[in-house]
Amino acid sequence: MLEELLFPTEAELKIERVERGEQAITISIGSAKARGVCPGCGRESGQVHSSYQRRPYDLPFFGQAVRLCARVRRFFCRNPSCGCKTFAEQFPEVLRPRARRTERLKAAQTTIAFALGGEAGRSVCERLGMAISGDTLIRAIRQEVEPELPTPRVLGIDDWAKRKGQDYGTILVDLETQQPVDMLDSRNVDAVVSWFKAHPGVKIVSRDRGAEYIKAVSQGAPEADPIADRWHLLSNLREALVSVLEQKPEALKVIAQPPSEKTSSASPASVLASRDADETQPVSETGAVPHQETAEAALSQPPPDQTAAAARRQARFEQVHAVYTLTGSIREVARQLKMSRRAVKRYLDADQCPQYPKGRARHSKLFPYLNRLEEGWQSGCTNASQLWRDLTDEGFTGSRGLVALWAAQQRKHLPKALRYRRKQDATCHVTLTRTTTATTPWSAKRASWLVVKKPLDLADDEKETLHRLIQADPQVAQTVDFARQFLAMVRQRLPDKLEPWLSAVKVSGIAGLISFANGLQADITAVRNALRYSYNNGQTEGQVNRLKFLKRQMYGRAKFDLLRKRVLPRAGPD
Repeated sequence: MLEELLFPTEAELKIERVERGEQAITISIGSAKARGVCPGCGRESGQVHSSYQRRPYDLPFFGQAVRLCARVRRFFCRNPSCGCKTFAEQFPEVLRPRARRTERLKAAQTTIAFALGGEAGRSVCERLGMAISGDTLIRAIRQEVEPELPTPRVLGIDDWAKRKGQDYGTILVDLETQQPVDMLDSRNVDAVVSWFKAHPGVKIVSRDRGAEYIKAVSQGAPEADPIADRWHLLSNLREALVSVLEQKPEALKVIAQPPSEKTSSASPASVLASRDADETQPVSETGAVPHQETAEAALSQPPPDQTAAAARRQARFEQVHAVYTLTGSIREVARQLKMSRRAVKRYLDADQCPQYPKGRARHSKLFPYLNRLEEGWQSGCTNASQLWRDLTDEGFTGSRGLVALWAAQQRKHLPKALRYRRKQDATCHVTLTRTTTATTPWSAKRASWLVVKKPLDLADDEKETLHRLIQADPQVAQTVDFARQFLAMVRQRLPDKLEPWLSAVKVSGIAGLISFANGLQADITAVRNALRYSYNNGQTEGQVNRLKFLKRQMYGRAKFDLLRKRVLPRAGPD
C-alpha cells in the first residue's frame, strides 16, 4: 500500500487524498487508529472532543515540495486523577509536537547545513524543493548534540588561525581514527594543559616544534611519548641550508652560469629578460654585437643603484660587528643602531656581508621562436600582428600581446618616420637591438631545494647544478653531505644514527647546521621518537586545512561554537 511506502508502519497513518498544486504536492493524512493515548496518564480514550489540521512540510517528491495536511483529533481523558481534560493524538514517528516539518525533512536539511553551512545550504535546499532560510540551518547546527568522544591513545595537536598573526586556537585529532576529538579557543599553555588533565590516557602526542606545545605536552601529559613532526624537521633543515648558502655568494654565482658558457651571448632569452634595462647596444643585420661583455664582467659590474646599496649594507655589516665587539650584547647593538635583533643576529652569524641577488628571469613562450622573430624583423616586417600570425603558423600558442611587447621594444630604435609602417622598404636598414644582462645569481632558498628534494625527483639539469654547487665550495659540499645523511635518517627512520650525526655536526664549524643541531638536541626525545614511530602530524594538518575551508565557506558566520559543531564529528542517529 502507498501508506507503507511513504510512512513508517508503526505510525499507522492513512492517506485520504493527494492533490498537486502549483507550489507543492499536498497529501492529506489521518490516523488509522480508533483510539488515542493520553500523554499524561497513558490511558486510552475513544471519545473525540474535536479535530484540527496541521500542515507541516515533508521530503520533496521529484524535486517538488510536499506538504502534509494532517487531521489531528482531540480526545477527552476520562481519568479523574489526570491533569489533562483533553489531549491531541500524536504522530511521534513522523512529526513532533508543534513542529512545522517532519523529522526526516529536518534530518535531511541538517545534513546539508553541516556540509555547506547557512547560505550555501539554503540555496541547495531551495533547488531540491525543501526551501528553508540560512538562519534556520545555522540554528539546526547549533541544536545538534555533541557526541561523547573517547580519549584518544595517539593524539595530534596543532594550532589554527582565527585571525592570522593575532588570535589562534588549537585542534586535537585522534591519529588512529583520523577524526578531530576537540577544539580549544586558545593555544596558550594553560588551556592545553587543562585539556590533558581532563582527558588522561593519552600515550603518544604528535606535535610541531613550537615552544608552547612543547611546554604544554611536557606539563599536561608527562607520561606520553612526544613526537616531533617529520615535515617540520625537514623544513627546519632547509632553513638551516638557506642560512649556510647565504654566506656563500660565490657558490651561488657559479651555479647561475652554465659551465659551457664562457661568455655571455646575445641569446633570445636575454632579449626578453632585459626589456626594462637602461642601456642597449645596436645589432646589425648580420647579428654582430659590438663591445659585448663577458658574464664574469657583467657580474662584477652591477648597476649603480645596486652598488650603492651594497656599499651601505657592507658599512652596516662592519658597524654591527664593531659595536658588538665593544658591548657584547645583541640587544645593545639593536638599540644603538636602531635595528631589529633578528637583523643584528643575521649579520653577526655571517662570515661576510649577506648578498641579496636580484630575482631571476622567467621562461617565456616566445623563447623558442625568437630566432624566427628576429629573421622576420630584419627582413623588413615590423608589424606585430603579421609577425604573430607568422609564428602562429609555426605552432606558437602565445598571445599577440606578447609579440607586440617585443616589437615595441625594437621599434624604439627605428627612425620616427618608419616606426609604424607595416612593411619597410628593401633599401631600409632595419636594426635589431639587444641588451646584454648579467647572469643573476641563484638565491639561497632556490639552491636549498636541490639538496632536500629526493634524487629521483631531480631533473638532469638540476643534478648537474647540484654537482657544480658541491664542487664550488668545500664547506658547501660538507653541508650537503650532512643534509643528505639527515634526510636519509628521517625518510628511512633510523634513530640509532641521530646522536652520531649531532656530534659530527657540532664539531664541523658550520654555524647554520650547528644552530639546527642545537635545536634538535633541546627536543631530542621528540626527535628520536619521530624516527621511531610511523605517526606524524600530517593528518592533523589535513584537519586544519578542512577547518579553514569550513571557516571560509561560512561567509563570516564562523563563531567558535558554530565552527566547533561543524568540525567535530556528528553524533549518530538516536
